[in-house]
Amino acid sequence: PEVTHVTAFPEIMKRLNRNMHGDDPAWYKLPDSRALAAQYMLLYEMSLPVGRDLNDRIDVAKSATRVTAVMDDISTGQMQDLKDRAENWLAHNMPAQMRGAQGTGVAIIFAYLTERTLNSMARGAMLALIMIAASLILSLRSAKLGGLSVLVNLVPIVLGFGLWAVIKGEIGLYAAVVGTTALGLIVDFAVHMITRFSRLRAQSEHPDRVATLAAVGRTVGPALMVTAAVLIAGFLTLALSDFLINAYLGLMTASVIAIALATDLTLLPALVAVTTGSKRNTHAPLD
Repeated sequence: PEVTHVTAFPEIMKRLNRNMHGDDPAWYKLPDSRALAAQYMLLYEMSLPVGRDLNDRIDVAKSATRVTAVMDDISTGQMQDLKDRAENWLAHNMPAQMRGAQGTGVAIIFAYLTERTLNSMARGAMLALIMIAASLILSLRSAKLGGLSVLVNLVPIVLGFGLWAVIKGEIGLYAAVVGTTALGLIVDFAVHMITRFSRLRAQSEHPDRVATLAAVGRTVGPALMVTAAVLIAGFLTLALSDFLINAYLGLMTASVIAIALATDLTLLPALVAVTTGSKRNTHAPLD
């Protein structure tokens, strides 16, 4: 059901056989003998203009041919499943010399490339989050704040990917770039918020955590909003590209940045207020 059109060399031979018999539809079939088929092929190749030979259909030794299938816009998982089903059918229904045939093409290459790239991106993003959390824990001397940094950096990416899956229905190769790119940008939002909160409490300017969070919002919030607006506007320009990978990259990254800004201004202060005590952190850095 995924295939819309199939092009194979036997179709050429059938048309030649029909043409050699006065275009009689009854002769739309393969020639009766190999010798006759060889004569038809020779006649056909001699009539072709320069650059229009059959090298894209059959090999030079005339021992192998290629079947081209045109498919609908399907996902990478469906592409891999279709390839496996086609190879399994060939292995059970074709002569022994044809059972080793394998599917190839740009679509299949990208299907497996996308899967491996996304898996690598997921592992890299998790490692980056762990390293970011470890850095904050060591610098702020607070495991709670380090854990919150992981959560607030992970939530925008998960929500952004989920929103895109609902709208688009699939995640392509561009998602591998979006995950790491967005993480490198949005991590600064949480770091600025958490670091400013820790410094204000350490300096005892606002010993109450609610008042401290309000001060953080007044001082850091406007800068984060301006930064996010500039980044979103920059990535949205990619949405104007005719190259879909660039367009999707810009849209997804802009959406993740917007979600990250909202998360850092709403969810992060709420989590900090709930998880931190009223006593200020005397071990936090002063500058």
